[in-house]
Amino acid sequence: MGGPLDGLLLDITGWRPEETDDGVALLTELGRWPGGRALYDPAPGEPCPVGPGCADGPTGQEKRAATADARCKQRTGYVRAVHAVDVRVQTRLVAGHRGELERQRARVREAVRTARAVLESR
Repeated sequence: MGGPLDGLLLDITGWRPEETDDGVALLTELGRWPGGRALYDPAPGEPCPVGPGCADGPTGQEKRAATADARCKQRTGYVRAVHAVDVRVQTRLVAGHRGELERQRARVREAVRTARAVLESR
């Protein structure tokens, strides 16, 4: 599959074929509209990816294309640029939700303290 977030990694290990066969819509802040989706559709004639329901691995042509793609991204600094955008977006989001995040951190720390107390009492 290919889509607007190419160059970023997404682990879809364990996703069922019916979740990806018709494409996927991934939440992203890297689009024009915050909270948007990046749509990934299977390319026409694209072979099934390695995973459940698919026994074949990538073909030689697919391996060569992937290698060329990786070299191009390295040579042009594409992944570094996308990463920089991602960092800016995440920094802005964290700053805008700092209070909520601090409250969540306090809840998690309290849950850990409670769990420790329960375990120590055994």
